[in-house]
Amino acid sequence: MPFQWKYIIINLYLFFFTYIVRSEMKYKRIVKREAHIIACIYELIHVTAKHLNIPLHALYLGEMSKILYLAYIIEKDNLWREVIQYLINEKANPSMARLMNMIKSIEVFEWENTERELNNVMSEVCSLLNRLSNEFTNLTMKIFGFREYFNYVYVIPCFSPIPELDGNLLYWDKERAVVSATFNPCLDIELIVDLIHHEVLHGLVRLNNISISHELEERIIDLLCPEGYLSELLGVSKARIGIRDEIVSYIDVYFKKRMYENTTILEYIKKTTAREFL
Repeated sequence: MPFQWKYIIINLYLFFFTYIVRSEMKYKRIVKREAHIIACIYELIHVTAKHLNIPLHALYLGEMSKILYLAYIIEKDNLWREVIQYLINEKANPSMARLMNMIKSIEVFEWENTERELNNVMSEVCSLLNRLSNEFTNLTMKIFGFREYFNYVYVIPCFSPIPELDGNLLYWDKERAVVSATFNPCLDIELIVDLIHHEVLHGLVRLNNISISHELEERIIDLLCPEGYLSELLGVSKARIGIRDEIVSYIDVYFKKRMYENTTILEYIKKTTAREFL
């Protein structure tokens, strides 16, 4: 076989491996009390604490002191990776036995009923996520220029007593991502899927080493989903864009003219006056 043909075949194989095999993400749910507790602790320390008017130390009483002490240990020794890996594999490092026992000792009111509701919702959510996986990959490859995708995305559902949505990217490595999704079980399945897509996009930006400011990353992904331009392309929900400014006006044109077929969103922004936001 001539050298030129060997070169072409090798490149076709690499194309197939990178774009097809590597791009098929599978979604799995982790509905466990320990997972719910860990995701809530992460939310409390990394999100809620920044918006509370009451300092967390003022809550260091009763059962709450146990939760805050757990957060202290995990943060102090940077154990998030080990804790999340335990949730995926259910194999804890022996040195973490005490920590895991402390987590298991925390009560969650009416957990059996809550677990049943979360499982029912997540069965439908993961089914839809997996059905949309290829289309999500094809579109985000065009929009962001992603070349790497996770093999697995693990979703930890968290119960919310009010109809709200929230989520976090808890962990990622070359093979998998773990995200939390906080929702009320009465919300539409499509909205929950939309939220999870939002968190997965944050993970993919990191996996692909996309150079972008934190502010612009959050802004673009907010405009894509939930209830954004990507949501509409996937047929999950209509785009509901709130405040319109310079960035929104440019991105609106980008999607309405289907410019993602020829250029990534960051390449497009670089050519506009909005490049100052990069």
